[in-house]
Amino acid sequence: MMSRPVSASEFVVTHIRQSILKNELKPGSQIKQHALAAELGVSHVPLREAIKKLEAEGFLTLHPRRGAFVRPLTIDDVEEVFDLRIILETDALRRSIPELNAEQLESAQEICSEADEVKDTIRYGGLNDQFHSALYIGAARPLQQDMILSLWRNAARYSSLLRLVGEHFEQSQVEHWEMTKAASDNNVEKACEILQHHLTSAVNAIVSIMRKEKFE
Repeated sequence: MMSRPVSASEFVVTHIRQSILKNELKPGSQIKQHALAAELGVSHVPLREAIKKLEAEGFLTLHPRRGAFVRPLTIDDVEEVFDLRIILETDALRRSIPELNAEQLESAQEICSEADEVKDTIRYGGLNDQFHSALYIGAARPLQQDMILSLWRNAARYSSLLRLVGEHFEQSQVEHWEMTKAASDNNVEKACEILQHHLTSAVNAIVSIMRKEKFE
């Protein structure tokens, strides 16, 4: 099956988003639109479209007559992102589990097994998203999944910049396996309880590091 062509604006969105996640574009830095358009070989129309999309995702802030800037990292923002994640993701999981078939559950288990061996932060982040998507697929709510995906991208700014490694990821894997077991047992409330604790622990770890680093 052929993948659909990537539009110019999607190409720019991916480039800017990855530059922010890799901390090549730092919080508060300005997007140099003329230089970026020339570098990427695109016109200003797809660049403006990309900037609007990234503003909606929470990556950029637009200032009249000043341009676009990488949105600063703040404790208030990350707490709001994870509050929304808890609401949307526990709902998706609750709807999904009763509809998951054996093949879909096996897919989640395979992703979890692969993640056990991963040490790279960015690679783990991708597998983490795949794992949660596999558990939520039974909900069959594409609009809700799009909102969740946007929140994941925003949350990735924090975990990527602050390099949450070691014990956090080990505990994350323990909880992934616990969620998988609860889903396999069709224990919806247990799985949702684990997921809520999973997300709450993540944001608490992020906020703790941000406070030590003197983020506002």
